[in-house]
Amino acid sequence: MAYNYLSDLKGDAENWVIKVRICRLWDSVSTKDNTLLSMDMVLSDEKGNLMHAAVRKHLVPRFKRLLTEGLVYTLRNVKVTTNIYPYRPVASNLRLLFLATTGVEALGEAEAVACIPKYGFQFVNQAALRSRADDVNTLSDIVGCFCGFGEIEVVGAGHRKRDIRIFTDYSVTSTVTLWGKLGELFDPTLYTLQDDGPYVIVVSSVTVKTYQGALTFATTSGSRVLLTRMLIMSPL
Repeated sequence: MAYNYLSDLKGDAENWVIKVRICRLWDSVSTKDNTLLSMDMVLSDEKGNLMHAAVRKHLVPRFKRLLTEGLVYTLRNVKVTTNIYPYRPVASNLRLLFLATTGVEALGEAEAVACIPKYGFQFVNQAALRSRADDVNTLSDIVGCFCGFGEIEVVGAGHRKRDIRIFTDYSVTSTVTLWGKLGELFDPTLYTLQDDGPYVIVVSSVTVKTYQGALTFATTSGSRVLLTRMLIMSPL
């Protein structure tokens, strides 16, 4: 079967057929009353292209049980639209929409889908991050070495958070605020510095702000936190 790559999608056509992995999947809810707005995801194809996709509120019951983060699917009859909304997880003005006629078929890893990346990120340099400060139109993916943490705090109207610190590739220590469940589930004692190397941390879909000239970051409903140990080799 011939598939379209995400980079080929454009216009208002609805007859696209794509093979993609759901890298991230989350519910977008209203900050005012916590009601569901849409089910959102980041898709990745064989070329590593990324695209934001969404299921509108009224269609969520139809697709909720059909979609799982990390799995690969064939999607038929999806629509490309201009994304006019803030908090975009991918730096693009396009968004894929599921329709009532959209077909979903799950594919197994044995069906030549292992070549589709499991994770998809868009890392940018410090200048680009600074240009996004206090602008929530486009969210950012960040990477660094985990180097410190604070305790769980309760702020505002009972919101829980944990601040962690990362050392970035531009030699700056930055604070990342993990809100809600991300902060509660993050166990910093698992990632303390070991003799065989520090931990590299990736945090996706964060907002960017500046505080006293320094960049600070905060998670959103679409954020994920991934850590891996960085091995340091030394001569015998």
